[in-house]
Amino acid sequence: MLACKDSHSTVAVPSGEFLLNPVRLSGPCAGPITFSVTGVLKAPEKTFLDIPEWILLEDLQGITVTGNGVLDGQGAYAWSVNPCKVDPNCKPLPTNLKFGNIVHGRIEGITSRDSKFFHILIDGCKHVEIENIRITAPADSKNTDGIHIGQSQYVQVQNVDIGTGDDCISFGPGSTNVVISQVNCGPGHGFSIGSLGKSENEPDVNGIIVTNCNITNTTNGLRIKTWAPSTPNKVYNITYQDIILNGVQNPIVIDQHYCPNNACQDQVWSSLSRERARAISL
Repeated sequence: MLACKDSHSTVAVPSGEFLLNPVRLSGPCAGPITFSVTGVLKAPEKTFLDIPEWILLEDLQGITVTGNGVLDGQGAYAWSVNPCKVDPNCKPLPTNLKFGNIVHGRIEGITSRDSKFFHILIDGCKHVEIENIRITAPADSKNTDGIHIGQSQYVQVQNVDIGTGDDCISFGPGSTNVVISQVNCGPGHGFSIGSLGKSENEPDVNGIIVTNCNITNTTNGLRIKTWAPSTPNKVYNITYQDIILNGVQNPIVIDQHYCPNNACQDQVWSSLSRERARAISL
């Protein structure tokens, strides 16, 4: 990529609508990069469903995604063929935007719309800021988490509006020192830590602060979930503060036997035990 050769370069998408096939912008680069989106980028609707990301930014130090443009995943067809609700070993569909192994990254101003899978994925990153963005998808869209954070440290999310068909923000293994503030969530599944414990030697989750947020008309509010059965790991130093919940079906859930579609290996845990555990967690 030619922009990588300069000390500080900008990749600009002008006004208008553009069909964009899957793209990877990889470093290392000579200096910081700005990816400025003013127009509307549209993903192919029915092709490239077998790749994990639509727009991938990876191995960069100093990347800013900015502008008032739109990343339109055109996900309606993909949701209709998504097998992940019934097949726990399914291959994920494309994420709209992934930060992979980014140090000092920022996402601001843009809108992510109708992603086929997760909207924004922060994976293996340090010092990432997400501010003043909008994420939107229908309430019945499948696996369209707004922001998923995993294996990442020192992430800040603030002043964000998220309405989607899955978790507004989710935290995977290795999420540490994350601050979420002034986020409006709904519709969706609220804020979820997990699911954890699916793989051996997963890193712990700690230092998560969620403050001054509104959760409205969602299935869940604040949730921590581990698979059944799950491998040992820890979740600690979690702070939920000044959260307003309105029209939330399950305001607070701690589920240590997360078992979608009753597909768990461990069948010893009875439905009665699950209900008792849920009552205790609430």
